[in-house]
Amino acid sequence: MTEINRTTLRLIEADALAALETVATKHGIAFKFGSGRFTADNATLKLEVAVMNADGTAETKEVSDFKAMAQHYGLKAEHLGEEIRIRGTTYTICGLKRKSKKYPIIAETANGKRFKFEAAQVLEAFRWKEMAGK
Repeated sequence: MTEINRTTLRLIEADALAALETVATKHGIAFKFGSGRFTADNATLKLEVAVMNADGTAETKEVSDFKAMAQHYGLKAEHLGEEIRIRGTTYTICGLKRKSKKYPIIAETANGKRFKFEAAQVLEAFRWKEMAGK
């Protein structure tokens, strides 16, 4: 390798995760690379480590934050993992970003694409869901 760029860095991340798979399995954890910086000569990456829950999902910071802080947004911790519909698309609630003032709720589509929503949007979606269920 003669230079670090976005493409080579993604390849390095994939190889590093594959190399860490044995460690993850041994300790019941999951690894994920977060944000980082790079130049042509070097890179700094953030490696996130999360405990695996009994259902096989990782207890990420966003998951922990949702469980701890949902009530501050008018939601319940039990809403984590529930499906809602917003503008005709079905999303699954998957976490909360405490530092995000305007769009703190994280939800993803069936294909795994993540979106951020205002708490009011999510609350309204749960109200509609509740009304439709009655």
